[in-house]
Amino acid sequence: MNAINLNNAVELYYPEGFHVLSADERSELNFIKEGNGDLIRDEERHVLISAAWTKINAMARLLLNSKDVARSSEKVVAKAMSNDNYRLQGFRYLSIGGKEAQGYCYNYDKDGLTMYGESFCLKIKDALYYFHFYVRDNLKEENLPMWEEMLNGAKWL
Repeated sequence: MNAINLNNAVELYYPEGFHVLSADERSELNFIKEGNGDLIRDEERHVLISAAWTKINAMARLLLNSKDVARSSEKVVAKAMSNDNYRLQGFRYLSIGGKEAQGYCYNYDKDGLTMYGESFCLKIKDALYYFHFYVRDNLKEENLPMWEEMLNGAKWL
């Protein structure tokens, strides 16, 4: 099984069929920059996953929590996807390698398709970690267990 390493702090393992996007492939996508990380895609599953991290200063480390980060992230995503008919489905918690993360689920429209997305945020020490999942809405139910298994199986180093 392959893995993405974020900040030498966490490894996210992904199943066969995914590949890490090259710089050229990444440039074709319209992503909000949140930090350092990787994008992986499985063409057959029609799944795109983004895992990223960014350092925070001492004041943010004291003041922020994962819930605040998720709520702020949701506002940024909602604004960025406003032309794509963004629809928030709600907030929820999920374990990422045994650590509780706050996240949100949403739908949006892209190229005539209804898409489903989930985003989870986590504050660990001096960094924020972001995990995003995108899939065609009609393929959501068959791919969510794989996504949740990936997050649950993350290893904090």
